Amino acid sequence: MDETKITLHRWQEPAACHVIQKIRYEVFVEEQKVPADEEIDRFDPVSLHVLVHLKTRNGVYEPVATGRLISDGHIGRIAVLKPYRGRGIGLLMMEVLEKKAMEKGISTVELDAQLQALPFYEKAGYKPYGCVFMDAGILHKKMKKILNNRNNEM
Repeated sequence: MDETKITLHRWQEPAACHVIQKIRYEVFVEEQKVPADEEIDRFDPVSLHVLVHLKTRNGVYEPVATGRLISDGHIGRIAVLKPYRGRGIGLLMMEVLEKKAMEKGISTVELDAQLQALPFYEKAGYKPYGCVFMDAGILHKKMKKILNNRNNEM
């Protein structure tokens, strides 16, 4: 994988918030056609946000991905800019979010995965459960991962 830098942020940090919103807007609103008014929600101000920066040829770190962890152990808003997918950036970000969850004493993390993203989350050790449901016009399925179990069995 290319050289990366991970930074952690709160929504209240204006510069970071702007970058997070920009990445999410490009992925969710422009690419996936999620309504713009549904993209930011009440959980953003109380979540821990991750930004992944990738080192460019000129040595500058550019933000290319973001995700968040809500205090109840829900991971969400995982967004990697299209040109940077398939490089392990998403998995790296999931590992960081899971580590932060464990540091907060959370032993099980959950997420709502878009159906097309199920293989990605399964590769990261998540198990699907429940029925398929619609969110923002996109089919989803709930998934979870037990962090304190080496085999990730439910």
